[in-house]
Order: sequence, then structure tokens, then C-alpha cells
Amino acid sequence: EFRRVLFRSAMSVVNVPIGTIHSFSFTPGTEGWVVTLAAEMMEAALGVAEDVRQVLKRPGCFVADAALRGVVERIFIEYGARAFGRAQMLRALCGELLGQVARALPRAGEDAGRSNVIFRRFEELLDERFAERQSVSDYAAALDITPVHLTRIARAATGKPASDRKSTRL
Repeated sequence: EFRRVLFRSAMSVVNVPIGTIHSFSFTPGTEGWVVTLAAEMMEAALGVAEDVRQVLKRPGCFVADAALRGVVERIFIEYGARAFGRAQMLRALCGELLGQVARALPRAGEDAGRSNVIFRRFEELLDERFAERQSVSDYAAALDITPVHLTRIARAATGKPASDRKSTRL
């Protein structure tokens, strides 16, 4: 799946899971940071965290709160300092960053999905036509959108594709 990200607000956080093909477009004058964590860094930072990995497998976009902005600022300060214990500090800060993002992702997906009229109508159609076992294309046609767009909406709301009919009821 290819994702093109359009930033509509300052201090946006975009979670792009491993393996998600994506593209970013920045207008001239855009300022900010991009934090990219290697899979090895994520593993070191997460340890045996409580299902945080599962949440982070979900793509999402949301506005950063003050706590999350503070963590990113501290990462960039530590990264530039090159002081003793730098690697340990960066692992710890990345763990905090991943925890903050994992906390915010479910709220962002729930808000986007529940406020989305199309997604609510999709849920209604699923309830009405569940026994008919219609295809995603059938539901998309009934909603006057493409199957790809319907799948994006379902993923944003639930983290799962539209084809996973159980995924729409959280």
C-alpha cells in the first residue's frame, strides 16, 4: 500500500509502520523534525513492552501534545551532544517516544473513524447485509467510493482492512 501524507497542522506526528511505502510532501518554509527508528532500535527500546508493538503496526497521523514534543526535542538534543552514555539515553528516549505514540494512536484512529460519516455508513451496511457476505467492492459501490478508499477508511478507524468484517466493531 502506498501512502501519501499531507500535513494540515503544525506539530503533526505520522506513524509509518515498517513496510509501509510512503511519501512526504513539504511546502517551502516547513520546519520540523523527522524521527526514523531502525527496527533494531525499536526492538532495543521496546523490550517486552505490553502489546505496544501491535499498536505501532497501525499507521496514523495526529497532532503532537506537549509531552511528545518534549521527547522529540530531547532526542535531538541528546543526538547532537555526543556525550558519554549517549546510546543508552537515545534508547531510553526512543522508548518513551514509542510509548507516547502508542498511547495517542488509538485515540487518533477512534476519533477519525468515529467522526467519519462514510465509515459509520459502512458499519450500518455491514449490519444490514452481513448475511449476504458481500465483497468490499459491493460495499464501496453502495457508498459511492472506490474499494481502495473504503479500505483506507476502515484501516484508519480500526487498524484493519475493510475485508476484515469483524474489524469494524471496536
